[in-house]
Amino acid sequence: MNPIREVQEADVGKPLTWLVGRNEVLLIEDGRVDLTYLIKYAGGGEDSVSAQQTLRIVAPSLPRLPAPTIDDHGGGALDPEHFRGGATLRFALHPDARVGDMLMLYTTVSSGTPMFDAIQLDPSSLDSGSLTLRLNYSWLVANNGKSAELIYQFARAGTVLSGEPLRLLVRKPLVLPQAVISDMSAEPGDEPNEGTMDAGDTTTGSQSRVPNEAVVGDSDKISLHWGEPGTPGSSEITVPVGGDWRAFHIPKNAIAMNMGAGVDTRDRLKVFYRVVPIDEPPENYQDSKPFFLKIVPFPQSRFPTIQCMQAQGTGGVLSLASVTDPKGTEFRLGRWAYIAEEQILNIKVFGKEDYLLKDHRVTKAEAEAPHVSSWLLKSYLQTQVGVGNKLKVTVTVSFDEGRTHIAFANSPEVTLSA
Repeated sequence: MNPIREVQEADVGKPLTWLVGRNEVLLIEDGRVDLTYLIKYAGGGEDSVSAQQTLRIVAPSLPRLPAPTIDDHGGGALDPEHFRGGATLRFALHPDARVGDMLMLYTTVSSGTPMFDAIQLDPSSLDSGSLTLRLNYSWLVANNGKSAELIYQFARAGTVLSGEPLRLLVRKPLVLPQAVISDMSAEPGDEPNEGTMDAGDTTTGSQSRVPNEAVVGDSDKISLHWGEPGTPGSSEITVPVGGDWRAFHIPKNAIAMNMGAGVDTRDRLKVFYRVVPIDEPPENYQDSKPFFLKIVPFPQSRFPTIQCMQAQGTGGVLSLASVTDPKGTEFRLGRWAYIAEEQILNIKVFGKEDYLLKDHRVTKAEAEAPHVSSWLLKSYLQTQVGVGNKLKVTVTVSFDEGRTHIAFANSPEVTLSA
């Protein structure tokens, strides 16, 4: 509780109130609290100090009054759209109620701003046997998806009676249209829930968001699913973009693992978001309408071409005399788009099953380095290639745990010389 309050224009003519949290009160149960207030005038002058009031904090000696009810509400979550004129809270009067008693309502909201309201009993209230207050439609909409606790008291000088709290979930029914995906375009013949992403345009990742027309609570748990859960290449993204709970960053590796989805006979990638309403168990999720995405692979022409380092600047000739490293001759493959740790790299001699690297898992160091090196022994060049013969190597990379392998351009052909 902030003990200092600056009076605003809207406060003029109204009582100023502070809401003291239940936990703060319980800390001093069976004790006392001394209350005073001080006014510092905006125009200057001497401060005003109130008389001191002492409150003893004791356990309630009387049973609590019944919880309030809401007119035309049968229980469960309260849908603001059913109460466009506001929701009427009804409080039954206790037998000793008198004209002039004050009904005070304290409303706390999860991740929201507390609210206080008060009304004084008049003769008409006593005649009807109940008292009503209204939760405005604007307040209900502002707190959609949040849990609220309503606590009330009847008070007069020297005594107070407390009621049972009314716990309430304010929630419109979920409306979950399909996700909006950046870097996506429609192709002729696509359905409204289909589109195409070009992996050549998303080398730093992409973004998907919950559309503005979706009806969800800002305290609900939302995750984006990039692919059917449990299928190869699927990802669940649970952390939204900073400052925007509706937006999710799609990592570039998640895109790479699904390159080719929707191409030829492959199924498109299913993209949707999943909502678990606040205070609900994880199994009570609801999924949005799905979007089905085709991902055009990264162009082969933009992947690097592997090079034989000892044949550079020789006009395509690899001299055995230049091969002095014990590991043999080096074939160097530059960094490629979407490179990531654990991708599967194969480099082998063209036309043969002789590998420089076979089912090699890219290491963290290699993924961060400017190139990946592979080697072909000098003895192999002498015995399996031979002077005067030609040599080149092929490269494939799997971005999806070996389900598919994308071919890079072959190395430039070299002729072996002595």
